[in-house]
Amino acid sequence: MTIFRVLFSISLCTGIACVVHCSSNPVSPRQSSNNALQTKVNAIMYDVEKLRGFDFIRPVHVGQTTRNDYAANTNEQISKSFSGVELEALSKEYAQMGFLTEADTPLVKILIDFYSGFPAAYYVPGTDSLYIIADPSVSDTLLNIYVSHELTHALDDQNLNLNQTIFPDYSHYNSDADLAQRALIEGDATFTEYSYIVSKYVVPGIASPYDRARTMTESDKSDFLSANAGTQTPIFLFVKSYLPYSLGAAFVADAYSLNSSWNGVNGLYSISLVPRSSAEINNGRAPITYFEFNGIQNMLVLQSSSIVFADDDNAGFALLLGLFYGALDSARVNRSLDWTGDRYTFVKRADQTYGTLVWAMAFADAGAATYMFGKLDPLIRQRRLGGLAITVDSLADSTGGGMTYSYTSSVITTNLKRIGNQIWWLENTGTLTQQIVTLLTAQLTAPGLPKMAHTGLFPATLSGENKKKAIKGLMKYLFKRKN
Repeated sequence: MTIFRVLFSISLCTGIACVVHCSSNPVSPRQSSNNALQTKVNAIMYDVEKLRGFDFIRPVHVGQTTRNDYAANTNEQISKSFSGVELEALSKEYAQMGFLTEADTPLVKILIDFYSGFPAAYYVPGTDSLYIIADPSVSDTLLNIYVSHELTHALDDQNLNLNQTIFPDYSHYNSDADLAQRALIEGDATFTEYSYIVSKYVVPGIASPYDRARTMTESDKSDFLSANAGTQTPIFLFVKSYLPYSLGAAFVADAYSLNSSWNGVNGLYSISLVPRSSAEINNGRAPITYFEFNGIQNMLVLQSSSIVFADDDNAGFALLLGLFYGALDSARVNRSLDWTGDRYTFVKRADQTYGTLVWAMAFADAGAATYMFGKLDPLIRQRRLGGLAITVDSLADSTGGGMTYSYTSSVITTNLKRIGNQIWWLENTGTLTQQIVTLLTAQLTAPGLPKMAHTGLFPATLSGENKKKAIKGLMKYLFKRKN
């Protein structure tokens, strides 16, 4: 798996060259183990090259760490990523949106527990370094399979220059597009991993293992989309974390199968072709509805100067899937719930127990919006914020043939509104409610500009010195025109 930088940006590369290459001193048991692992990795590198269609440009070095050290590092990085105030506000946001209850384990512990147990091996982008977590329960065969996955990340990193073609790390601009980019990266590695399993263990030496591997990805996708919630907690975190593997692998397998070539997959690693939505990964449905929230955010910011936390994001089909995992119509899930776009903003002020939420969603038609409205309504009613039940205060027809539910309790006020193919969830918006509705109504016929994921590239393409020359030349040109 790749490393989620917002949660843990592991920096274990110091001393790797010495760990792997130093041989002038007597070899310790730890060094001997590392040497054996390096030999294993070198052998698998050859298999991955043949399967993925690239050659390694540089060697990949292997290091070891323990599960305890990995967990401790994860704990530190997650704790550093958010202040106490931010974590409290983020917990309120998740509770208001229905992802957590206020009685759940503190969010920071949920994140630490979940991510600490995730990988058996991992690659650190940009370092040519792969780390294996010592785990006696992992068999030698299983470790080979994990390593084939991580080596695919290294191979792609060296040949496709991932950080310059897409932005796979956490994006503050568009989580849905970021998730889609992760699905491309993890799907690539998983499809290669499955091809490795087929060629090494299922049908050893098979010349073309890709068809069998594609069948495996299709089975994974079907299982993921049709699964029940089970005991995974919280469900949305499970969905968001595993979607890139289960759906991403099928997406990459389909791209490969178009011409039985990796060219179709390699072409996706570009600004123009990279997938931008979890719905696009699932069934090819790219977002077509974009919400412009600048006016809404300006009103919320100007309402009070005591803001302690603010979130602005797109979450896509994946967020709705995580919210109702296992309780959705399978045909609609296969169509990505007919989702066509969404955006939400959450603002928590110092004087608020619960924050202000505005979440706008768009679907392909009114029927799809009505279906999701029928899921969101009971979810809102069943929340117990501050230990208090939320009751339906009023129900009224709204302009445009939709419906508005108003929910109230002593701690929160909510409006859930459907107009045509859209749903708007407004919470604690107070005197700004009608102004926000007016801004959203105006976009029904004039949708906003797309809110794209960050590309990871600095906008300036010129060095500081060349920029000075360009400006100097421009000023000279303007001066001549003026005179």
